[in-house]
Amino acid sequence: MNIRIKFLIIFSISAFAALSFFGYVAYDTALEESDRNESESMFEIFKSDLKTVSEAVKNNQDIEAAALNLKNLDILSFMVYDENYNLVYIAETLSILKQEHIKQLPHESTMGTFDISNAKFHWYTDTVPEKNLTVAALHPEFQKQSKTFFAQMGVTLIITAFIVLWSAAWSAMYIGSLFEKLNLQKIELEKLASHDSLTSLPNRMLFNDRVSQAILCSLRGNAKFALCFMDLNKFKQVNDTLGHQVGDQLLQEVSERLIEKLRKSDTIARLGGDEFAFLFLNIDKQGAEIAVNKIIDEIERPIALSGNTLNISGSVGIAMYPRHGAEADDLLRHADDAMYIAKKAGIRFYHYVDEDDIKEKNSDQQFTAQPSMNDGLS
Repeated sequence: MNIRIKFLIIFSISAFAALSFFGYVAYDTALEESDRNESESMFEIFKSDLKTVSEAVKNNQDIEAAALNLKNLDILSFMVYDENYNLVYIAETLSILKQEHIKQLPHESTMGTFDISNAKFHWYTDTVPEKNLTVAALHPEFQKQSKTFFAQMGVTLIITAFIVLWSAAWSAMYIGSLFEKLNLQKIELEKLASHDSLTSLPNRMLFNDRVSQAILCSLRGNAKFALCFMDLNKFKQVNDTLGHQVGDQLLQEVSERLIEKLRKSDTIARLGGDEFAFLFLNIDKQGAEIAVNKIIDEIERPIALSGNTLNISGSVGIAMYPRHGAEADDLLRHADDAMYIAKKAGIRFYHYVDEDDIKEKNSDQQFTAQPSMNDGLS
């Protein structure tokens, strides 16, 4: 999955979860704030009526008569109690109150709510210091139109969700793009560290690693492979006469030709200058010779560069695993030695020869020279 799509999904889910959580918290906080503001607003509305009843109590007037002139008589009900919560007066509409409910009311001027028989009451109190009494005005909670969370905050949520999701999408694309760039830069740096900058072929470090891997595989499967070292002939002459730019183009052209002639399982590397190395897997001595001849045939085809037709060739040294070395460095060194012999002799390739090769060759010669067991018999 594309990294930008991954970030988009992660950001969208995170944004939706955060929006849902903070939206609910905001909704719950808004409800509490709404109730508190409603109580304060109602207290301001009923304050004058509460003061009227308090004045009547202070002046020993009839509370019922005083209440007849109140603006909110149809809403409010009153009671009067002393410091020990003994009732001095209580309206008939408050007969459902019990002593434990009355004791919830304070003696100072304040407001609040309590529940009675599944009904919620709002109360407001005022003190009458001269009489050491407290006047309480109560009214049942007004019926509110039932609204769900989404009904009350739907528009806000939709707008907020659009903004948050758009921001999440933009952030995901931007961060995803940065990660892609960083990933490409990482790949490029890894390639620069393991490949030749001019030809894009594997460099010495990567080639040695491939050879080491081939050795491990050969140990498990008892397979053979060939390591070849090649040096271009007449390359220095091209550099000296036509310049390094043409020389670089020549190396690039040779590299492209060599790649086309190799199997997918084989490896070609540029070790530096005009030196190349080859790794041919699962191959014997004769197979290595066939592969090398194909490579040199390809190199010797005329190369047209910058208006010049160049004719070059290559000298190759061949070392076989495991006969000529058990380590990558040994094989490469022996192939290099064989290449110098081929170059000095003016031949296409030369096989590295060690003591075992010499002994085997001498043994073959001795066997050929021995007379037949049937010689002299009729």
